[in-house]
Amino acid sequence: MAAAARVIATQGLSAPTAVIAREAGVSNGSLFTYFETKADLFSQLYLELKTGMAVASLEGLAVQAPLREQLSRLWSNWMRWAMSNPGKRRALAQLDVSDDITQESRAASHQAMTEVAGVLERARADGPMRDTPMAFVVAIMNSLAEATMDFMISDPANADEHSRAGFDALCRMLGCLFFSMRAWCRLGTAQGVHHHRPDVGHRLPDGSRAGEARHGHPGGPRPGKAR
Repeated sequence: MAAAARVIATQGLSAPTAVIAREAGVSNGSLFTYFETKADLFSQLYLELKTGMAVASLEGLAVQAPLREQLSRLWSNWMRWAMSNPGKRRALAQLDVSDDITQESRAASHQAMTEVAGVLERARADGPMRDTPMAFVVAIMNSLAEATMDFMISDPANADEHSRAGFDALCRMLGCLFFSMRAWCRLGTAQGVHHHRPDVGHRLPDGSRAGEARHGHPGGPRPGKAR
């Protein structure tokens, strides 16, 4: 399977099975002792890569931790997996759009990603994407992750900075900051304690503080027609 991933990463899905067999150190005939067809090989490899990525992403995730902390751990693990496995990432990207992957393998991969999807679902629950189809939210997150990974790999000296920027963008999209503020307010209300607005003065990912005048308006630009 590792040999197949390496070949796909460098030569694409059209690479002959003979090349994969040679990379694995076996005969072409022996390869089909384990896989009925090339499509079967691709489907099993796809599931293995997806499952491995999911396991890596969830490593050290504390289910009792604050939601933002869980999402941060998931994101950093995901980025670390991509940096450590560039070949697997390239192979998975190609397999993900292949018509050869069976529905059974795709369903199994979705099952493997259940915990990851659960964190994302909770993260968007109180934000602007709460009513958006989950598939669309996942597609946007994947695009953002791919862009972040590309920058991290091409500019490893600033990989951590690129990872943080990507995570901040994800939080803005999902509204995680708003979730944290609302959760804080609900906690104060439940305890009968009046808190000052937690949003005012809250440090935002771009270095500014919530409530500061930006673009001439307190708290950021107001919606309106573009000028």
